[in-house]
Amino acid sequence: MSALPELEGLFDDPEGYPAKWMCMLKLYVDESSNDNSGMYFVAGFLGDEGQWTSYVERWKEERKPFKSLHASECRLGSRRGLARYKTVLERLGKVPEQCKLIPVAGSICRNDYAQQIKGTVLTVLMGGYVLAILALLDEVKMHIPPDERLEVWFETNVAHAKYREKAMVMWSEMHKTSSGTSVLVKWSSIPKGILTEASDYLCYALQQRESDDTSQKARLTAPILVNEPLWRHTGKEEVSHWLDELRRTRTRTGDLREAKLI
Repeated sequence: MSALPELEGLFDDPEGYPAKWMCMLKLYVDESSNDNSGMYFVAGFLGDEGQWTSYVERWKEERKPFKSLHASECRLGSRRGLARYKTVLERLGKVPEQCKLIPVAGSICRNDYAQQIKGTVLTVLMGGYVLAILALLDEVKMHIPPDERLEVWFETNVAHAKYREKAMVMWSEMHKTSSGTSVLVKWSSIPKGILTEASDYLCYALQQRESDDTSQKARLTAPILVNEPLWRHTGKEEVSHWLDELRRTRTRTGDLREAKLI
């Protein structure tokens, strides 16, 4: 058990084969940008127990005098936001790199496929969140050592929980170690807190850079982007291929449950 209460219950497994790596993730949905880009981002950090322990201790110190910090709630586009948060964001932006946490991201653009699914049962399923998660996990799997296992924790997002769970079950069943156990030890969601704050910062920064990299919000959150994330974007051609596969798996009655995400 970790000496830090923030990590209690993490990096443990009742079967005695705990994860060596943990991914803490945050969703940011860009549905209100001026260009209606339709971009979905899931982003966060990957690290082992020692790196997360170091992060908690350092983040607490560099966050002072604030007791919590969530970029999307800081009104960073205002003069007050600039004066109040510039220095602390610069300090906090260095923490993940100092603790050797690896930034990771998955994304998809809903506008690439919206017309193909309009009016079908796939409209909810393919809102973007699920596909961005799967893209990110595929990328993470490529960068952890063979046969090592992973925990995944999301910041609580009730609206997307049902389809997220289905996606995680599917991915867990598809990816196994050489001994036959799943690469995923466990996954769940946790409320906003210190473990999710860096992921919140990273995801917000990516969205601001995508929307307008010259804006004050983008400039203030740029320090967290000192290292470019391991990033997988699911593009239009890949989504089209995935939709073709879904259509081929449909039964004669049009039931899509064979795709495992319905």
